[in-house]
Amino acid sequence: MAQRTRAHKRDLLLFCLFSSIIYLGFQTRFAKKKKRSHTKEVENNNKKKYIKKEMSRKSALVALVSSAMMRRRLGASRLLSSCSCSCSCSCSSYQREDGEEMRRRLHRTTMMSVGNKNRIINNNNNRMFSSSSASSSSSSSSTTFGKRNDDDGDDFMTKELERQRKIQSKMREIEIAIDRTGLYETVQQKQQQKDVKKNEGLLGHIESLIKFRGGPITVHEFMTEALTNPTYGYYTKTSSKDKVFGKSGDFTTSPEISQIFGELLGVWCATIWEQLGKPEELHLIEFGPGRGTLMMDLLRGTSNFKKFSEALRVHLIEISPALRKKQFETLKCEGSLETFESLDNPLLAAIKPNPFAAAKKGNDREKSDDDARGEEEQDDDDEKLSTKGNVSGITAHGTKVYWHNSLDDVPSGPTCIIAHEFFDALPVHQFRRTERGWVEKLVAMNEENNSLQFVLSPGATLSSSQLVKRRLKKASKSSSNDNGDGGGNNNSDMSETLVSLEVSPKSIIHWEKMMDRINDDDKNGGRGGAAIAIDYGDEGPLGDTLEAIKDHKFVENVLESPGECDLSAHVDFGALRAVVEERNEERTSEVKCFGPTTQQKLLLELGIVQRLQKLAETCSEEQLEILADGCQRLVGDDKVEEGETPGMGLRYKALCMVSKNLQRPAGFS
Repeated sequence: MAQRTRAHKRDLLLFCLFSSIIYLGFQTRFAKKKKRSHTKEVENNNKKKYIKKEMSRKSALVALVSSAMMRRRLGASRLLSSCSCSCSCSCSSYQREDGEEMRRRLHRTTMMSVGNKNRIINNNNNRMFSSSSASSSSSSSSTTFGKRNDDDGDDFMTKELERQRKIQSKMREIEIAIDRTGLYETVQQKQQQKDVKKNEGLLGHIESLIKFRGGPITVHEFMTEALTNPTYGYYTKTSSKDKVFGKSGDFTTSPEISQIFGELLGVWCATIWEQLGKPEELHLIEFGPGRGTLMMDLLRGTSNFKKFSEALRVHLIEISPALRKKQFETLKCEGSLETFESLDNPLLAAIKPNPFAAAKKGNDREKSDDDARGEEEQDDDDEKLSTKGNVSGITAHGTKVYWHNSLDDVPSGPTCIIAHEFFDALPVHQFRRTERGWVEKLVAMNEENNSLQFVLSPGATLSSSQLVKRRLKKASKSSSNDNGDGGGNNNSDMSETLVSLEVSPKSIIHWEKMMDRINDDDKNGGRGGAAIAIDYGDEGPLGDTLEAIKDHKFVENVLESPGECDLSAHVDFGALRAVVEERNEERTSEVKCFGPTTQQKLLLELGIVQRLQKLAETCSEEQLEILADGCQRLVGDDKVEEGETPGMGLRYKALCMVSKNLQRPAGFS
């Protein structure tokens, strides 16, 4: 019995609990529904208020426009009433008719504005009532106004005009505001542009180039502008001839360190001349001759070899007018320097005649007719030659010197080419490995500090899709050939370990042109030739090696002060050698390539020690000390004590190629 009672109580409690839960659920649901309905009601009221405001604003605008039109028409009617004409009856009748028409229009316009105003006021109470009251008031006003006499029209019009003026004054108070923030922002932007200092010189030119391109430019384009821009370029501007090389300049080259360097290269050229069979003419071509110091030392050091000196025809590939003038002075060329200075523009200089041909022809009158005829033919050839190039001169030793814009302007014949510190100044492309693959390093404008900065391309560029794959393929193939089948596996996956890559397409193009020059029988006169490149670099592939030098010191930011510091990148000798090997595999060339070897080994095999001993016999102790220090720097290594200048012997390397009929040249054993 007790158990049944407890069970009954438990069931009763459960029933009460469930009933309360259901009741609370209904209450909550009802409260939410009531809240939603209240929210909708508030929103509807807000919409109604907004509509009322807009209607009142529109009605006021309509009244203002109507009053303006009425004033204009009243003015016209008064003008007609004041006119003096002979037909006064017709004029007065016209005036009376026009006044009645004006009163009717004014009545309609006024009633419209009054009705609109009454409807807006009464809408706050009841919309239906407002419409009926507006119609009734309109009809009553119309009836009252219809009973007015013509005499009361003027008083009514005066009151109406005063009322319209009051409405107009109120309209000025609620005049619509126009958003002029955009105009203010434009003015502020223009003011900020005025406050920002405008970049000038080469930096301003590069900034305009970036804006014209619509985005960043490549490192290749930046280097081209910084070094060879016709107006602001580091090598091409007028002031560069005295502020680039030597102790007073930004950097020192091997010829500036010691005269022995140029003399030993003269020995190397003489051995090539002997292997070519001692031709009567040898075209000695130098790329990037600088101030002409190397060529001056070479000509002086080989002046005792009479036949070799007489066979030399010196051709300097130089595009800088300022450096051409300096080379003209260094080589002590005979002729009119004023004529040479008039050839600043390489494009104009290409069509100028030989400035020294006229002086030589004047001396031909004293010779016999046959001799003079032969000399005139030779002078004509020289004039054509100098016209094809830019200008020509004759040194004090009688060696003919020609300046050209490119290798294509040099006439055909046996050739010996020297490129000392030429390839390091050629522009490069830089690439970086990312999660998106190989992307290109670009140069952009930083608008915050108004300076240049490096950025990465968002994806692959045309250069990265072509140059990277080609260079890595050559590197893997070269490593496999050098190490054999079993030793090339470590370097075959070089494309997966490299993080950055640097490629110079112009270096490859120039090296190929040199190769074609000494390989093509039509260009080398069927005798062949040789080419040597000496520069700082390595086998490659190389990473980010771009550097800037100013006042014999490295500049931390290579983008700082473009055109005011020298830009250079290490030479990828492996890429140059791969060009020759690839052409040989395709059987389009038979040129042989040797190196790269260190500058230390090259100069020691050419006899730098013997040459120093020979000079020691005729120079003073002070001069001997200077020569010994210079030779030590040329062949020394980088490991020096603090405060001493590092040597160039191991950092600088040499690469050469010779035609098929020549043996391994001196210095590359």
